[in-house]
Amino acid sequence: VLSVPSWSCVEAKANRAEMQDDATPLFLPSGEISVPLPVGDSAWSDCFRDLKRTLEGGGLYVLSRGRCFSVRDPAKKPGDVSDTACELAFNELVKIVGFEMQAQARGLPGVKPAHHDEPCIDGFLRRPSLPEDCVEPLEPEKLEGIVRRVAANVSVTPGMEAVMRHSLPPALWQPSFIVCIGSGQVRVLTLAFVGDPIRGDRPSSKLTPFVLRLLTDDLVPATTD
Repeated sequence: VLSVPSWSCVEAKANRAEMQDDATPLFLPSGEISVPLPVGDSAWSDCFRDLKRTLEGGGLYVLSRGRCFSVRDPAKKPGDVSDTACELAFNELVKIVGFEMQAQARGLPGVKPAHHDEPCIDGFLRRPSLPEDCVEPLEPEKLEGIVRRVAANVSVTPGMEAVMRHSLPPALWQPSFIVCIGSGQVRVLTLAFVGDPIRGDRPSSKLTPFVLRLLTDDLVPATTD
C-alpha cells in the first residue's frame, strides 16, 4: 500500500535578503514520491521508534477544527524507545486522531464558546459519548490502520528522497509534521528547511531560505460497497 505525497520547495520569507547568494536555485522544484508502508514487524518497530522520537522532540502537531496543537510523548521518558513506550506513543496518536474525527462528525467546535466557564471537552481529550441515533464514524481497526499510515509518513525519508532528486544537500533542518484532519480526510504535511545557505549553529536552530513542503494524499481508505 502506497501513499503518494506531493512536494514542493517554497521560499522562506524570513531573512531571505540576508541569506540570498549564488547557491540559490533558479527554480523551485516540485514533484511526487511513492511512500510504501513498512513490511514486517521489524520495519514497523523502526517506524514506531521514529514516531516516539518525534513526539519527544515536539515535532508533531495536529491541525483540526480551526486550531493547531502539539502532540507530546505520553511516556515522558526521553530516550526510551522500548516496545511499551512506543506503543504508548502510537496509542496517544490513535486517541487524538479518533477524537478529532469523531468531534468533526458531531460538529463540535474547536474553540471555547464565549462565556463558557466549564471545562471544554477538548481540555480532557476524551472520547465523547455519541447519541443513540449516531453511528461511530470509524471502527477501531480502521482507525488504527489510518494512524499506521500517518506514522509511516512521520519520517524524514520521503523528504530526503525529494531533496536528493534535485542534488540539494541531503539534510532536512527543523522538520515538523502536521496531521491535518478535516472533511473526513487525514493527511500529513511535512515542513523542513532545505538547501543552501545554512544559518544557525545547532540542528534545532539551523535554517535556510527554502522550505520543503510535502503533503500526502488522503490516508483514509476509500469505502467500498
